Formats: sequence, structure tokens, C-alpha cells
Amino acid sequence: MLVYARTIVGPDMAEDVVSDVFTEIWTRRDTLNFGESTANLLMRSVYNRSINVLKRKKVEKGRIILIEDISRLADADFSLDKACIESGPDIEPSEVRRRLFDAIESLPAGSREVFRMSYIYNMRNSEIARIKGISVRTVEAHIYKSLKVLRTKLKDLSNYSFFLAL
Repeated sequence: MLVYARTIVGPDMAEDVVSDVFTEIWTRRDTLNFGESTANLLMRSVYNRSINVLKRKKVEKGRIILIEDISRLADADFSLDKACIESGPDIEPSEVRRRLFDAIESLPAGSREVFRMSYIYNMRNSEIARIKGISVRTVEAHIYKSLKVLRTKLKDLSNYSFFLAL
């Protein structure tokens, strides 16, 4: 099982995957029907767990990149006036703020609310999930989608000096 997991997720995560599979099987031992296909059950469980780990890593990596981007955007707001002076009269801080506000307002209602709770009110994902009555994964999905939309809608601002870090 460990060798099989290594071929899917690599040596770093393989032991965790196999350990998780055994833990899950132990927790569900009363409801599982072990028969002649025990080996198949174990291998299929390793495969499913490995795929879930890979999907989670991909989503987390994308989310981290998007969170860094929106953090840079927020930081850029502090240096907006200085950047406008350096860039010349063709850029207005109020225009950039309006564009950011409009982009946030264009988000679907649920995503917009979760995004505001996270980035404007600095709430933790677990708090947002509890308040909204949704799972933490759903909160993360809303934030991920919101950041992706904002990046797309504001990409034309990247030619200004203070957005180059995005």
C-alpha cells in the first residue's frame, strides 16, 4: 500500500495517506464488510485518499497564490498616493479604489459576503463558516472564486507601477 501511495503522491505524503486509510477503516470497521476483496478495498482506499490529497494540494496552492495577490492589492492601496505621484497625472487613486469596489460588488452575493467577512473584517474561515452555516471548505471555495474574479477584472490595472507586484 505504501509503495502504491508513493507512486501517486510521492514519498513525502505516502505514509500519511496510508495512515489515514487505516485510521478511516478502523473507525468504520463495524460498518464495513470485509470479505474476499479486502485487498481491493485497501488499494482503492489508498487511491481515493491519494487523489483527494493531490486535489487539496492543488486547490491550496492556487488559493495561496490568489491570497498573496489580493494582499498585495490591499498593500498597494497604502502606497497608492505615492505611486500616483510617481506615475504622473494619468492615474487617480479614487479611480482605482472605485474599480476595486465595483469589482467586489460584481461578485455573486454569497461570495461577496464571504469575501468581505474575510478581507474587510479579517474574520477566520472557521468563524465565517459558523456564522453562515456552511463548511470551511465552502468558505475557501467562495474566497478562491472571488480572488480569481477580482484578478481577472483588475488585470488591466497591472500596467501601473503599484500593481506590477500582482
